[in-house]
Amino acid sequence: KQGSSSPSVSPTGVFYTTCRDGDNGKTFKKLSRGQQIHVILAEDQYAWIEWYFKRPLASNFRLFSHGGFVPDQGNNQFGTRQFIFDIVGTGLAAIEFEECKRTWSWYANPSSTIGQAIPGGKVWKASFDVN
Repeated sequence: KQGSSSPSVSPTGVFYTTCRDGDNGKTFKKLSRGQQIHVILAEDQYAWIEWYFKRPLASNFRLFSHGGFVPDQGNNQFGTRQFIFDIVGTGLAAIEFEECKRTWSWYANPSSTIGQAIPGGKVWKASFDVN
């Protein structure tokens, strides 16, 4: 399965490729260093579960920003969370996400880590081929 490799351009002139829930398992080709990958995944706030990328992150990528939960307009129980990665290396590498348990300490202390991955929880993974 191949993902769409036609990037968009941000207001600051950075090319980026957007990946969503339906891109799980896909490979995105023809990416370049200096571009970004935007991963936007759906969450259910009432489940106390949120997405987080598996660490260590492949050396081809660097986390640029980890967005907060953005609720759907019709039902704020559901929404999305966006992660932005800078592409800093070449070759084929994957970014993998897993469902993690959210803990109160995550809010009280932003430097603390999010809860552990949920056994049997959903996983999302895509591969990126960087020239």
